[in-house]
Amino acid sequence: MRTMTGIIHAVNIAADESGIPCWNGKAEPVVPGEEPMFFIGRDLEILLRMPFQMRLQMTGQMIREYGKMGPVFAECGAVSMEQILELTEAAAESGAAGISVISPLFFGAAQTEQRKYYLDIAVKLPEDFPMYLRCSPKLSSNLISRELVEMLTEDCPNIVGLIDGCTEADRMLRLSENREYQLLTDRESVYKIAGAQRYDGVIC
Repeated sequence: MRTMTGIIHAVNIAADESGIPCWNGKAEPVVPGEEPMFFIGRDLEILLRMPFQMRLQMTGQMIREYGKMGPVFAECGAVSMEQILELTEAAAESGAAGISVISPLFFGAAQTEQRKYYLDIAVKLPEDFPMYLRCSPKLSSNLISRELVEMLTEDCPNIVGLIDGCTEADRMLRLSENREYQLLTDRESVYKIAGAQRYDGVIC
């Protein structure tokens, strides 16, 4: 399975004159000579404001366009399990190298509930299609514990690790020590700290 490592280019979404998120249909170039890797959906709060069918269509288009330059991973978190599964299916069919899914957005979920949430998604994916758990305090109060990451990576071989948006030093240290799972950050502000703690990559 292909996994994310190093610097992963975040594909940014703009808004039109009416404030609706949109994409101009063109893949932004990267530095010549690189072998780039892309991530769609770091700015999930913007994507969630889009009409869902528009987001679904745009996600597929972006994966196909950026996929001409390198592997593309896509965030598939949404407001319902039905939407999440539609997005994961569209991502796989469009040629994504893998996906991430943020922890449940609205309601508090116990660890057992979060575990079931992720297992329900993972079993719908091909066994060799990687999925990352994603934790973002800006969007969800459901933090993902190291224990949960370890359980889920053991439960499902296609759950490969965690994208963590937290910036607290003690949490970063706890997540990074003696691990056997992939660990990335989507916060540029902790880039140097993540590097010192041997994170696998940063989405920026």
